[in-house]
Order: sequence, then structure tokens, then C-alpha cells
Amino acid sequence: MSRSRKKTPVTTFAACKSQKAGKTMANKLFRRISRILLRNGAEELPLKSKELTDPWDLGGDGKVYWNKLEEKFYRK
Repeated sequence: MSRSRKKTPVTTFAACKSQKAGKTMANKLFRRISRILLRNGAEELPLKSKELTDPWDLGGDGKVYWNKLEEKFYRK
């Protein structure tokens, strides 16, 4: 596939390539706190991991759509 192109030119904005480690940590914390609250008989449980952790504390600063680049940048 020598002429394959990226369908959507989206990449992270910061220096890191992936937010995997931050997302793993956030989901682990979410499951741990939910389990503790459930065991203690809490009335309301958190519904999303964003309620417990800040998305800006993950590895990158979010994703950016580069829509005005030359065609050579769209290649995989």
C-alpha cells in the first residue's frame, strides 16, 4: 500500500505520542474508587473517570486536527 493516506490527519499536540499511560492510570483510579464507594454503601457512584481525574493531567494536551497541511503530510 505505497499510496495509503491517513483518513483524518489527527495527532497529539504536546511532545508525547500517546496518552495510554495516563488513561490507564485514570481508569485504574476510577475502578478503585468506585469499588471502595460501593463497598462502603455510598448513595452515588461516579459515572465517568473525568469526575475523578482531570483530562489535562494525561500525557498530551489533547488531539489536534491538521486540516491545512500539504498532501505529503497526510501519508502514513
